[in-house]
Amino acid sequence: MKKLLAITLFAFSVVFSSLAQEGTPMHEFNKFMAKNLKYGTELRKESIEGPVTISLNIDENGELKNQPELVAGNEKLAEEVFASFDKMEESGFSQYIDQDLYGKEVLVSVEFYLSKGKKTGLNIPKPPVNEKTELEKLNKAIAENPYFPNYYKKRAEFYEFMGKNVQAQLDTEYAELLDEKNITNIVVVGYQANDVQRKLKSE
Repeated sequence: MKKLLAITLFAFSVVFSSLAQEGTPMHEFNKFMAKNLKYGTELRKESIEGPVTISLNIDENGELKNQPELVAGNEKLAEEVFASFDKMEESGFSQYIDQDLYGKEVLVSVEFYLSKGKKTGLNIPKPPVNEKTELEKLNKAIAENPYFPNYYKKRAEFYEFMGKNVQAQLDTEYAELLDEKNITNIVVVGYQANDVQRKLKSE
């Protein structure tokens, strides 16, 4: 069963969804990323968001064979992730990786998301206003990052809502395959500078 770990920081929060159990190397991986992963002020000011997917090529000793590679997503956001991996390498990468991942190439997905304000109440799915427009939006997101499993899950939900069960099943199966390749999925929720300033004035 997947665990959910949330660490709240000053201008952004980091959430992980992974199979890591407390005391395992992957649990330490998540803790390290929570401590070191940043969502820069300039990125938040420029409203730069979205998922990035990083490929890690791990050798037989649990160390990185080469530099982490961006396979999809925004390069500026990827730099934030690369900075955390650089620090992880300096302290010994293998201590943060389960031994069953030694000698494998894996993915790490990090979604940078800017909060659009507080929402209250239940999140009740609504039917798409325009089927074609909604599908085009989902297809565009997948084209920008075809390695991000949540996009396929969202499109599967859309297909299921529209009664297109075969397409929904295919997207669900592909999302599950990507989940297997991702050793952890990270969501970084950012708050724009003016939102933080308003919060400080109200306290």
